Amino acid sequence: MTFISYAQNFEDVMLWRALKHIDNGFYIDVGAAWPDEHSVTKAFYDNDWDGINIEPNPEFFERYIDERPRDKSLKIALGEKAGEGEIYYISNTGLSSLDKAVSDRHSNEGWETAPAIVKIRTLAHVCEEYCLEKDIHFLKVDVEGFEEQVLRGNDWLRFRPWIVVVEAMIPLIQSDNHDGWEPILLDANYSMAYADGLNRFYVSVEHEELLTAFKYPPNIFDDFHLNVQQKAEAHATKAEAHAAKAEAHIATLLNSPSWRITAPFRWIVHQKRLLRKYGLFSRIKLLVKKIAHLFYGLAIGSISSHPRLRFICLFLARKLGLYNYLYTIYVRFSEDSHTITARPVTAEQLTPHASCIYTELKAAIDKQKKGSG
Repeated sequence: MTFISYAQNFEDVMLWRALKHIDNGFYIDVGAAWPDEHSVTKAFYDNDWDGINIEPNPEFFERYIDERPRDKSLKIALGEKAGEGEIYYISNTGLSSLDKAVSDRHSNEGWETAPAIVKIRTLAHVCEEYCLEKDIHFLKVDVEGFEEQVLRGNDWLRFRPWIVVVEAMIPLIQSDNHDGWEPILLDANYSMAYADGLNRFYVSVEHEELLTAFKYPPNIFDDFHLNVQQKAEAHATKAEAHAAKAEAHIATLLNSPSWRITAPFRWIVHQKRLLRKYGLFSRIKLLVKKIAHLFYGLAIGSISSHPRLRFICLFLARKLGLYNYLYTIYVRFSEDSHTITARPVTAEQLTPHASCIYTELKAAIDKQKKGSG
């Protein structure tokens, strides 16, 4: 099974290579920080190990309580002697430290530190309480400059982790700081097995067979994936599933009767958008409007020259409430057009009643003309 790595510098890959033959192993993580991100122990917990997490920062400690129910998590710090000490927290980072010099350097670099009093116990006291009948398969120490005090607080004759991993660089500075504490491990019969540029790995004399596991750095034969890589692959798989579902939905839609029926309307809307895009829509709209008005005018002019048809159309227009609208169009047409005129109406085309009115009007007009002459 592919191993999933969470540690920031492949520390868990190296430890797993050496200890994967152990079922239900046990670890101690001093300066545990996050229970998942940059965690040396998360992969082991996922593989049925358990252990002790030493984490005084309340932000991280609460997460261990929620996310690591099998583990024993302690909201304390470790030192050379039991008591109390001042710790300098830097929120949501792994940079909190009991070392005042380290904290001052962080402050000078712009980090906001918050001092607090924390309970301090020794590693020997913790092991005596929780590890009397357990093999400690590995101990990890990352306490931002306080490593020497943690290591001095153990009874190395009684409590002997198989492997000890200690951060060996000055925090945020690529400079070794192991000279002060490495003799503690060497004097306790541990051999330096491996350095990864951030940590140093030590193997106890009782388990020298594990030294060969640290001959080479992490490589393809370790068969591991990074946690971030696994998350990215999971997101990609989920996105592919959504895409496939969307494609199936689109295919169903495209093959539906409603989609085929509405195709002409979509084509019209698409053409309208194209015309708007290239600035032609308003021009074509004006041209169509003029053509429509022309046809309206021609139709009304033609209807007005046929009395019966005109009578029927006027009757329907009044009934339908279109009289004023049609009249307006006709007036506009008459004003705009100088070439189209209504054909004259002859007496033979009039109804009998209209013919009588026409005759009377014509006689009155002729009489008026003679009187004026």
